[in-house]
Amino acid sequence: MSRHAVHKWRSRYPAGSAHSFPEPDVEVDGAPGWAAARSDEIAQWREGLPGREAGGAAPSPSAGGT
Repeated sequence: MSRHAVHKWRSRYPAGSAHSFPEPDVEVDGAPGWAAARSDEIAQWREGLPGREAGGAAPSPSAGGT
């Protein structure tokens, strides 16, 4: 995940918000980071973002959409 994405998500979903981004537990070259063992936690957080429920995306070309 890019530094830009981390900054955006931490700004939009701060600690204490309804869907707060997981707090970092390591620092890499002065930037916040997360231990590799927490990758599932980050993925679950992302899947729970508002607007990611079924039917929220445009159909893919292979889905036969018109």
